[in-house]
Amino acid sequence: MKDLLIVSFYFPPIMSAGAVRIGKFAKYLTEYGWNPIVLTVEPKSNIAQGIPVEIDDMQVVRTAYHDPVGLFSKPPSVDGKTSQAFGKERSREMSLREWVKKYFPFTIQRMPDRMLGWYPYAVRAGRKIIEWDKIGAVFSSHPSPVSHLIAAKLSKKAGLPWVADYRDLWTGSTLRPYPKWLGAVERKFERRALKNAAVLTTVSEGLKDYLADLHEKPVEIIYNGFDPEDFKGKKWRKNPNVFTLVYSGTLYTSKQSPVPLFEALKNLLDEGAISKENFRVYFIGVQEPPFKDLVFSYGLGSIVVSKPFQPYGENVAALKGADALLFFSWNEGEMEGNPTSKIFQYAGAGRPILVVGKGNRFAVEFVEETRVGETAENPDEIAGIISQWMNHIEYLPNEEALKPYNRKVQAGQLAAILDRVAS
Repeated sequence: MKDLLIVSFYFPPIMSAGAVRIGKFAKYLTEYGWNPIVLTVEPKSNIAQGIPVEIDDMQVVRTAYHDPVGLFSKPPSVDGKTSQAFGKERSREMSLREWVKKYFPFTIQRMPDRMLGWYPYAVRAGRKIIEWDKIGAVFSSHPSPVSHLIAAKLSKKAGLPWVADYRDLWTGSTLRPYPKWLGAVERKFERRALKNAAVLTTVSEGLKDYLADLHEKPVEIIYNGFDPEDFKGKKWRKNPNVFTLVYSGTLYTSKQSPVPLFEALKNLLDEGAISKENFRVYFIGVQEPPFKDLVFSYGLGSIVVSKPFQPYGENVAALKGADALLFFSWNEGEMEGNPTSKIFQYAGAGRPILVVGKGNRFAVEFVEETRVGETAENPDEIAGIISQWMNHIEYLPNEEALKPYNRKVQAGQLAAILDRVAS
């Protein structure tokens, strides 16, 4: 059994898709001959938590960190209501945070990295880990960039092979475009930072092409996926007489338009095909404006329910207990070939998926290849699928096509890469 040092800011219990990916690698790598030792952070109270840690606590080393943006914000209380003190100080703190964000554009995708304050703590702790354990390789995951910077420092100092994972692009990120001159400087910095990485891994063909061109290194794809173990024994209490659609996660309303769905639901309501007695749509997570305005402008307040993020287990139960699941493609050209982790988690729940819009090419091809759902663009198509499913759902997924997206299988892919670079 070889020891692997995993460097990742995001790791359970932090609520993020990135934390799930790294947590699942850590969970299953031991079955392939690699013992993970995870270097991560002690999450502060203003970071949402709730994902279970599935390895022994002795295998996780947590350190402090500084977040220059988070310093100017306080979390809401557990019941979702802000404290009175927070309410009084909100205006002053928000204005200070906005000033920092304006003049120092901290982000978790690009530099300046909002989590760069983790670097000195992690390097110090990482050196001790390497002294104490017989580490065979280093693995790091972006976002955020600091994870790669830490891994670069530690692997070079100890002469260890290093595999760098990209869940999202660094300089290629479209979420915060930079001026051309600044982008060129940052790309040079990224190339230099990743110079000693033996292999890069990523989650899609599009990201692979960008990384291979930028770094001129081997790049291998390990998709995001699902863990069948997560769904065993999960139950969600719901009225069996109410047909339920569920969307889970952040909905970027301006870029993932729910309008075609809302138009379809309004038409079905007007026709009497659905009502508040037999139909619900749950949006679990964050919905960006103008989501609420759209709900009420289409008269859907009686059937559309917005709920905050749920602990991981409860969220998984909601997916498994739904009659069908909702996926909204991004606008044309944005995230076109990027397989967001949501689509795989949906597939693991074993419920049919309605993909609204064809902007995400991967999602459309995925549901077609695996037979886990349907794709529709206009309100009539959406209404037709919903009406059909309310009468009868025939769900016969292609289990063979789903196998590569099993988290355990994917840990085996990573182990094979590590075996190769370590030898």
